[in-house]
Amino acid sequence: MIGKIIFFLSISIIISGSAPASEWKKLMIHDRLLIRVEVVKTAREQTLGMGGREVFSDGTGMLFVYQAPGEHLFWMKRMRIAIDMLWIRQGQIVFIEHQVPPPSAMVRDRHLKRYGHGVVADVVLELPAGYSRQHSIHIGQSIRLIP
Repeated sequence: MIGKIIFFLSISIIISGSAPASEWKKLMIHDRLLIRVEVVKTAREQTLGMGGREVFSDGTGMLFVYQAPGEHLFWMKRMRIAIDMLWIRQGQIVFIEHQVPPPSAMVRDRHLKRYGHGVVADVVLELPAGYSRQHSIHIGQSIRLIP
């Protein structure tokens, strides 16, 4: 009986998307702003992203790392909070979407807006809504992980 309970709890965590990403790192923006980022590399982690979460703490972010540069489109499926999205190529910010709102509950998945059209990047950083403007983060600034 206990084995069945553990199995169903594990499955519900996987389905809910509340399991944490594999690692946390520090990220330096423009050699002046240090934040903690949750690094998501696997397709599963990237698909879940921030979906379903209620809180995005100030001073933290979610970093999507890709194997190759490309047009990496994002949607706000299951999002409950607004975010800023930064596309990065070779360690430099190339595009920013400010204060992207969560979708209306009435919008079907196939009608969700996609973000990042025409932007080539190898990394995407999600931050709490308004964080980029509040901390004067701009296109052209550098971003690097701290070992």
